[in-house]
Amino acid sequence: MSITLKSIESSRKIQPDRGLLHGLPGVGKSSWLAEIPGIIVIPAEDGLAELEVPVFPQPKSFTEIREMIEVLRSEDHQYKAVGIDTIDAMEAIIHREICEKKSWANIEAPGYGKGYSITADTMWRPLLDDLETLQRERGMEVWLVAHTTIKTFSNPQGEDWSRYIVELRPNYGNLVCGWVKTILFAQFDDHVDESDRGKNKGVGGQQRIVHTRRHAAYDAKNRYGLPQTLPLDYAAYAKARDAFQAATPDDLMKKCKGLLEELEPDEGMAKKIEKSLAAAKGNGLKLQKSVVRLQELIDNSVE
Repeated sequence: MSITLKSIESSRKIQPDRGLLHGLPGVGKSSWLAEIPGIIVIPAEDGLAELEVPVFPQPKSFTEIREMIEVLRSEDHQYKAVGIDTIDAMEAIIHREICEKKSWANIEAPGYGKGYSITADTMWRPLLDDLETLQRERGMEVWLVAHTTIKTFSNPQGEDWSRYIVELRPNYGNLVCGWVKTILFAQFDDHVDESDRGKNKGVGGQQRIVHTRRHAAYDAKNRYGLPQTLPLDYAAYAKARDAFQAATPDDLMKKCKGLLEELEPDEGMAKKIEKSLAAAKGNGLKLQKSVVRLQELIDNSVE
Protein backbone atom coordinates (compact mmCIF):
# COMPACT_ATOMS: atom_id res chain seq x y z
CA MET A 1 0.00 0.00 0.00
CA SER A 2 1.41 3.40 -0.99
CA ILE A 3 0.95 6.30 1.41
CA THR A 4 -0.14 9.66 0.01
CA LEU A 5 -1.59 12.82 1.51
CA LYS A 6 -5.01 11.40 0.63
CA SER A 7 -4.35 8.77 3.30
CA ILE A 8 -4.61 11.41 6.03
CA GLU A 9 -7.82 11.37 8.02
CA SER A 10 -9.10 12.83 11.26
CA SER A 11 -7.82 11.06 14.36
CA ARG A 12 -11.08 11.69 16.19
CA LYS A 13 -13.31 8.63 16.32
CA ILE A 14 -15.74 7.54 19.00
CA GLN A 15 -14.18 4.30 20.17
CA PRO A 16 -15.93 1.51 22.04
CA ASP A 17 -15.59 1.95 25.78
CA ARG A 18 -12.95 0.24 27.86
CA GLY A 19 -13.26 0.46 31.60
CA LEU A 20 -12.59 -0.98 35.02
CA LEU A 21 -15.17 -1.52 37.74
CA HIS A 22 -13.85 -2.18 41.24
CA GLY A 23 -15.70 -2.33 44.51
CA LEU A 24 -16.37 -3.92 47.86
CA PRO A 25 -17.43 -7.58 48.24
CA GLY A 26 -21.11 -8.24 47.55
CA VAL A 27 -21.84 -4.81 46.10
CA GLY A 28 -22.94 -6.24 42.74
CA LYS A 29 -19.95 -5.94 40.41
CA SER A 30 -20.69 -9.16 38.50
CA SER A 31 -24.38 -8.24 38.22
CA TRP A 32 -23.40 -4.86 36.72
CA LEU A 33 -21.20 -6.65 34.20
CA ALA A 34 -24.02 -9.00 33.25
CA GLU A 35 -26.27 -6.00 32.45
CA ILE A 36 -24.08 -4.89 29.52
CA PRO A 37 -25.95 -5.66 26.27
CA GLY A 38 -24.33 -8.34 24.15
CA ILE A 39 -21.57 -9.18 26.61
CA ILE A 40 -19.61 -12.40 26.94
CA VAL A 41 -17.51 -12.94 30.05
CA ILE A 42 -14.17 -14.63 30.71
CA PRO A 43 -14.73 -15.93 34.26
CA ALA A 44 -11.36 -15.96 36.02
CA GLU A 45 -13.29 -16.91 39.17
CA ASP A 46 -16.69 -18.43 39.92
CA GLY A 47 -18.72 -15.27 40.52
CA LEU A 48 -21.36 -15.57 37.79
CA ALA A 49 -22.97 -18.90 38.64
CA GLU A 50 -26.33 -17.34 39.60
CA LEU A 51 -26.49 -14.93 36.64
CA GLU A 52 -27.83 -15.48 33.11
CA VAL A 53 -24.91 -14.33 30.96
CA PRO A 54 -22.84 -16.03 28.24
CA VAL A 55 -19.47 -17.16 29.61
CA PHE A 56 -16.43 -19.01 28.39
CA PRO A 57 -15.35 -22.07 30.42
CA GLN A 58 -13.38 -20.98 33.47
CA PRO A 59 -9.78 -20.73 32.21
CA LYS A 60 -7.12 -22.97 33.70
CA SER A 61 -4.23 -20.90 32.36
CA PHE A 62 -3.31 -17.45 31.10
CA THR A 63 -2.73 -18.97 27.67
CA GLU A 64 -6.39 -20.02 27.59
CA ILE A 65 -7.46 -16.47 28.44
CA ARG A 66 -5.50 -15.11 25.46
CA GLU A 67 -6.98 -17.88 23.26
CA MET A 68 -10.49 -16.80 24.27
CA ILE A 69 -9.73 -13.21 23.26
CA GLU A 70 -8.32 -14.42 19.92
CA VAL A 71 -11.49 -16.46 19.27
CA LEU A 72 -13.56 -13.29 19.71
CA ARG A 73 -11.25 -11.41 17.35
CA SER A 74 -11.10 -14.01 14.59
CA GLU A 75 -14.42 -15.89 14.57
CA ASP A 76 -17.91 -14.74 13.55
CA HIS A 77 -20.16 -13.82 16.47
CA GLN A 78 -22.73 -11.25 17.62
CA TYR A 79 -21.16 -10.26 20.92
CA LYS A 80 -20.73 -6.53 21.49
CA ALA A 81 -18.66 -6.51 24.67
CA VAL A 82 -16.24 -8.68 26.61
CA GLY A 83 -15.62 -8.71 30.35
CA ILE A 84 -13.02 -10.33 32.60
CA ASP A 85 -14.29 -11.17 36.08
CA THR A 86 -12.07 -10.64 38.03
CA ILE A 87 -8.61 -9.41 37.06
CA ASP A 88 -7.26 -9.95 40.57
CA ALA A 89 -8.23 -13.62 40.25
CA MET A 90 -6.54 -13.58 36.85
CA GLU A 91 -3.40 -12.28 38.57
CA ALA A 92 -3.09 -15.60 40.40
CA ILE A 93 -3.51 -17.50 37.11
CA ILE A 94 -0.78 -15.38 35.52
CA HIS A 95 1.59 -15.93 38.44
CA ARG A 96 1.08 -19.68 38.31
CA GLU A 97 1.79 -19.85 34.59
CA ILE A 98 4.89 -17.68 34.57
CA CYS A 99 6.33 -19.56 37.53
CA GLU A 100 5.85 -22.83 35.64
CA LYS A 101 7.44 -21.41 32.49
CA LYS A 102 10.41 -19.91 34.32
CA SER A 103 10.76 -22.77 36.82
CA TRP A 104 10.43 -20.30 39.69
CA ALA A 105 9.42 -21.53 43.13
CA ASN A 106 7.21 -18.42 43.44
CA ILE A 107 6.78 -14.99 41.84
CA GLU A 108 9.43 -13.45 44.10
CA ALA A 109 12.10 -16.02 43.20
CA PRO A 110 14.00 -13.73 40.77
CA GLY A 111 14.59 -11.16 43.52
CA TYR A 112 12.73 -8.33 45.19
CA GLY A 113 10.13 -6.91 42.78
CA LYS A 114 11.73 -8.43 39.67
CA GLY A 115 9.12 -11.13 39.18
CA TYR A 116 6.32 -8.58 39.13
CA SER A 117 8.15 -6.33 36.66
CA ILE A 118 8.87 -9.25 34.33
CA THR A 119 5.24 -10.39 34.52
CA ALA A 120 3.92 -6.88 33.76
CA ASP A 121 6.08 -6.67 30.63
CA THR A 122 5.71 -10.21 29.30
CA MET A 123 2.10 -11.03 30.20
CA TRP A 124 0.00 -8.04 31.26
CA ARG A 125 1.09 -5.74 28.44
CA PRO A 126 0.42 -8.37 25.73
CA LEU A 127 -2.99 -9.05 27.31
CA LEU A 128 -3.95 -5.37 27.11
CA ASP A 129 -2.64 -5.25 23.53
CA ASP A 130 -4.90 -8.23 22.70
CA LEU A 131 -7.92 -6.49 24.22
CA GLU A 132 -7.14 -3.24 22.42
CA THR A 133 -6.88 -5.08 19.11
CA LEU A 134 -10.23 -6.75 19.81
CA GLN A 135 -11.74 -3.38 20.62
CA ARG A 136 -10.36 -1.78 17.46
CA GLU A 137 -11.00 -4.58 14.96
CA ARG A 138 -14.35 -5.87 16.23
CA GLY A 139 -15.77 -2.73 17.84
CA MET A 140 -16.30 -4.45 21.20
CA GLU A 141 -16.47 -2.76 24.58
CA VAL A 142 -13.96 -4.11 27.09
CA TRP A 143 -14.72 -4.21 30.83
CA LEU A 144 -12.48 -5.45 33.61
CA VAL A 145 -13.84 -6.20 37.08
CA ALA A 146 -11.74 -6.18 40.24
CA HIS A 147 -12.06 -6.35 43.98
CA THR A 148 -11.09 -3.38 46.10
CA THR A 149 -8.58 -3.21 48.91
CA ILE A 150 -7.66 -0.46 51.38
CA LYS A 151 -4.10 0.85 51.29
CA THR A 152 -2.32 3.71 53.03
CA PHE A 153 -1.44 6.57 50.72
CA SER A 154 1.99 7.98 51.49
CA ASN A 155 1.41 11.70 51.21
CA PRO A 156 4.63 13.65 50.49
CA GLN A 157 2.90 16.93 51.45
CA GLY A 158 1.46 16.00 54.84
CA GLU A 159 -0.24 13.25 56.80
CA ASP A 160 -0.88 9.85 55.21
CA TRP A 161 -4.40 8.48 54.79
CA SER A 162 -6.22 5.30 53.74
CA ARG A 163 -7.92 4.94 50.38
CA TYR A 164 -9.71 2.31 48.32
CA ILE A 165 -7.65 1.01 45.38
CA VAL A 166 -7.83 -1.87 42.91
CA GLU A 167 -6.65 -5.12 44.50
CA LEU A 168 -3.67 -5.71 42.22
CA ARG A 169 0.07 -5.47 42.65
CA PRO A 170 1.17 -1.89 41.85
CA ASN A 171 3.08 -3.05 38.74
CA TYR A 172 -0.16 -4.38 37.29
CA GLY A 173 -2.62 -1.95 38.85
CA ASN A 174 -0.84 1.14 37.52
CA LEU A 175 -0.61 -0.42 34.06
CA VAL A 176 -4.29 -1.37 33.92
CA CYS A 177 -5.57 1.90 35.44
CA GLY A 178 -3.57 3.88 32.88
CA TRP A 179 -4.89 1.78 30.00
CA VAL A 180 -8.63 2.04 30.70
CA LYS A 181 -10.65 5.14 29.85
CA THR A 182 -12.98 4.78 32.80
CA ILE A 183 -12.56 3.60 36.39
CA LEU A 184 -15.72 3.18 38.45
CA PHE A 185 -15.66 2.55 42.19
CA ALA A 186 -18.74 0.72 43.47
CA GLN A 187 -19.98 0.80 47.06
CA PHE A 188 -23.08 1.01 49.20
CA ASP A 189 -24.29 4.53 49.92
CA ASP A 190 -23.03 4.54 53.51
CA HIS A 191 -23.02 7.71 55.59
CA VAL A 192 -22.23 8.92 59.08
CA ASP A 193 -24.86 10.11 61.56
CA GLU A 194 -24.05 12.07 64.69
CA SER A 195 -25.85 10.79 67.80
CA ASP A 196 -27.32 12.91 70.59
CA ARG A 197 -24.20 12.19 72.63
CA GLY A 198 -21.95 13.69 69.98
CA LYS A 199 -20.56 10.39 68.75
CA ASN A 200 -20.50 9.52 65.06
CA LYS A 201 -22.17 6.32 63.90
CA GLY A 202 -21.77 4.67 60.53
CA VAL A 203 -25.09 3.91 58.86
CA GLY A 204 -25.22 1.29 56.09
CA GLY A 205 -26.99 2.48 52.97
CA GLN A 206 -29.18 0.24 50.85
CA GLN A 207 -28.53 2.01 47.56
CA ARG A 208 -25.64 0.75 45.46
CA ILE A 209 -23.73 3.50 43.67
CA VAL A 210 -20.62 4.05 41.56
CA HIS A 211 -18.23 6.96 41.87
CA THR A 212 -16.94 8.17 38.51
CA ARG A 213 -14.31 10.79 39.45
CA ARG A 214 -11.17 10.63 41.56
CA HIS A 215 -11.37 11.37 45.26
CA ALA A 216 -8.79 11.23 48.03
CA ALA A 217 -10.64 8.16 49.34
CA TYR A 218 -10.78 6.07 46.13
CA ASP A 219 -9.56 5.56 42.57
CA ALA A 220 -11.99 6.63 39.84
CA LYS A 221 -11.87 8.53 36.56
CA ASN A 222 -13.77 9.13 33.33
CA ARG A 223 -13.52 11.09 30.08
CA TYR A 224 -17.24 11.64 29.69
CA GLY A 225 -18.05 14.53 32.01
CA LEU A 226 -20.07 12.20 34.24
CA PRO A 227 -21.64 13.29 37.53
CA GLN A 228 -19.68 12.36 40.65
CA THR A 229 -22.01 9.43 41.43
CA LEU A 230 -24.43 7.25 39.48
CA PRO A 231 -26.59 4.28 40.43
CA LEU A 232 -24.79 0.93 40.13
CA ASP A 233 -26.60 0.31 36.87
CA TYR A 234 -24.95 -0.07 33.46
CA ALA A 235 -27.88 1.53 31.65
CA ALA A 236 -27.58 4.69 33.79
CA TYR A 237 -23.85 4.85 33.12
CA ALA A 238 -24.25 4.31 29.35
CA LYS A 239 -27.01 6.94 29.13
CA ALA A 240 -24.83 9.58 30.80
CA ARG A 241 -21.78 8.62 28.72
CA ASP A 242 -23.64 8.65 25.41
CA ALA A 243 -25.36 11.95 26.18
CA PHE A 244 -22.01 13.60 26.81
CA GLN A 245 -20.56 12.26 23.57
CA ALA A 246 -23.60 13.49 21.63
CA ALA A 247 -23.72 16.95 23.25
CA THR A 248 -23.46 19.96 20.93
CA PRO A 249 -20.74 22.59 21.39
CA ASP A 250 -23.40 25.00 22.71
CA ASP A 251 -24.53 22.45 25.30
CA LEU A 252 -20.93 21.84 26.36
CA MET A 253 -20.23 25.55 26.63
CA LYS A 254 -23.25 25.96 28.94
CA LYS A 255 -21.96 23.05 31.01
CA CYS A 256 -18.53 24.68 31.26
CA LYS A 257 -19.99 28.01 32.39
CA GLY A 258 -22.09 26.29 35.04
CA LEU A 259 -19.00 24.45 36.33
CA LEU A 260 -17.02 27.69 36.34
CA GLU A 261 -19.63 29.26 38.61
CA GLU A 262 -19.49 26.22 40.89
CA LEU A 263 -15.69 26.36 41.04
CA GLU A 264 -15.61 30.03 42.09
CA PRO A 265 -11.95 30.54 41.06
CA ASP A 266 -9.91 33.60 41.92
CA GLU A 267 -9.83 36.42 39.38
CA GLY A 268 -6.59 35.31 37.75
CA MET A 269 -7.69 31.72 37.25
CA ALA A 270 -11.14 32.81 36.07
CA LYS A 271 -9.62 34.94 33.31
CA LYS A 272 -7.40 32.08 32.15
CA ILE A 273 -10.34 29.66 32.05
CA GLU A 274 -12.58 32.13 30.23
CA LYS A 275 -9.83 32.75 27.66
CA SER A 276 -9.45 29.01 27.15
CA LEU A 277 -13.21 28.55 26.71
CA ALA A 278 -13.35 31.40 24.20
CA ALA A 279 -10.61 29.70 22.16
CA ALA A 280 -12.53 26.39 22.29
CA LYS A 281 -15.86 27.87 21.17
CA GLY A 282 -17.49 25.65 18.56
CA ASN A 283 -14.95 22.85 19.04
CA GLY A 284 -16.78 19.96 20.65
CA LEU A 285 -13.67 17.91 21.46
CA LYS A 286 -11.90 20.81 23.20
CA LEU A 287 -15.05 21.67 25.13
CA GLN A 288 -15.44 18.05 26.26
CA LYS A 289 -11.92 18.21 27.64
CA SER A 290 -12.74 21.52 29.31
CA VAL A 291 -15.74 19.97 31.06
CA VAL A 292 -13.60 17.13 32.41
CA ARG A 293 -10.83 19.51 33.50
CA LEU A 294 -13.25 21.83 35.31
CA GLN A 295 -14.78 18.85 37.12
CA GLU A 296 -11.29 17.79 38.21
CA LEU A 297 -10.60 21.27 39.57
CA ILE A 298 -13.87 21.20 41.51
CA ASP A 299 -13.13 17.72 42.90
CA ASN A 300 -9.64 18.76 43.99
CA SER A 301 -10.96 21.90 45.67
CA VAL A 302 -13.31 19.96 47.97
CA GLU A 303 -10.95 17.10 48.98
